Amino acid sequence: MKKIYISICALAISVSAIAQSSFDALTLAKGKKSNKSILMNAEKSTPFWSEDFANGIPATWTNSTAPWQYRGTSTSPSNSTGSQGAYASAGNPITSATAANGFIIFDSDYYDNNGTAGAFGTGMYPTPHTGDLKTDMIDMTPYSDVTLTFHSYYRTFAGQAFVDFYVAGVFVERVQVHANIAVNDATFTDEIALVRVPFSVVGNSDVQMSFVFEGSTNSNNGFTGYYFWQIDDLTLAETPANIIEVEDVVVGGFWMDYANYSGLGFNGIVGLDYTVTPTSQLANHPYVIEGVLRNSGSTDQMSVLRYEDMSGVYSGTSALTSVMAYSSTNTVDSVVVATTPVLSPALGAYGLAIWGESDSAGTITTTSDTSYKVIEISDYIYGKDLGDNNPGSYILGGIEDQNHITTRFEM
Repeated sequence: MKKIYISICALAISVSAIAQSSFDALTLAKGKKSNKSILMNAEKSTPFWSEDFANGIPATWTNSTAPWQYRGTSTSPSNSTGSQGAYASAGNPITSATAANGFIIFDSDYYDNNGTAGAFGTGMYPTPHTGDLKTDMIDMTPYSDVTLTFHSYYRTFAGQAFVDFYVAGVFVERVQVHANIAVNDATFTDEIALVRVPFSVVGNSDVQMSFVFEGSTNSNNGFTGYYFWQIDDLTLAETPANIIEVEDVVVGGFWMDYANYSGLGFNGIVGLDYTVTPTSQLANHPYVIEGVLRNSGSTDQMSVLRYEDMSGVYSGTSALTSVMAYSSTNTVDSVVVATTPVLSPALGAYGLAIWGESDSAGTITTTSDTSYKVIEISDYIYGKDLGDNNPGSYILGGIEDQNHITTRFEM
């Protein structure tokens, strides 16, 4: 049943991409809450390497033909400007800790259209293109487990973000960053990305990292590239013992609770999220907050998922669950959990804060960043807009074709 649902989602995304292939209907990207973790002081590691671009891109780094650019206080444009592309909307810059002394950007949008809407392929480095910025050699000899941390502001249409790792000048492994960002969506401007350095790389004296905006091989409705990637405040440090992240939070029971219900005929229940739910439905199928707990630390940890509504009236937690650390012998570093009690509040609107906690010997050692969900309980209305205002439309077929795109409701 899950596979059917995922296929339906993929179809919906494809239709959305086709509808926006002209780029004319684009709006400001909707932010996705970052999965950055908040570490207690005892858990933080001192970086052994860092770069905040206070003096621009280091001269010893290698830039690509379509180059990453430095935005500083005396550059044009300055660090008060993000993307200059035609579809960059407000053109916001990254809001990193040291953004005041500059950051770097690969501006795929601008490189393709020179800032003019509809002028595809007329820019100085038109798509398909790739931005590849490689560091100089970094000594990781003393370390067996290292995490790269950096501020990252990224928006995508078909472009992809990667960090490539080299040893002695030879490519070893590639790690994708922001793989969960949907078409036309973006991270928040203050996102913090965590990249575990591959175990095949650590322990070597001649390591290089390459930040790659890949805008050539991945295609979306015939388009490659778009929009941008801004980064700042790079650090390398030993991986802390405890880092917990929360991903793919749902309120409709998609991960686990769906199995407690059945539909008629071919209408299997998959646990969809709804923004507005009538009381009659809630009486039969309450909200169930679920999510994926991911261990980005170096040791196994006991963790929980928690939620609380903004008024403090409703709250819940999952059972304390062991989440194993990723290692050379273990590739499963996440677990799906559900909180209790289920949520069945009175009429009204509710904002839910959802986060993860890592527990060590009864003491909270680290918490994840917080995800937010807004729900509303009504007398009769059923809504699935997820709180978005979507005034656009798209004509599918002709007047006599009688094609229909429908929204599924589970009752």
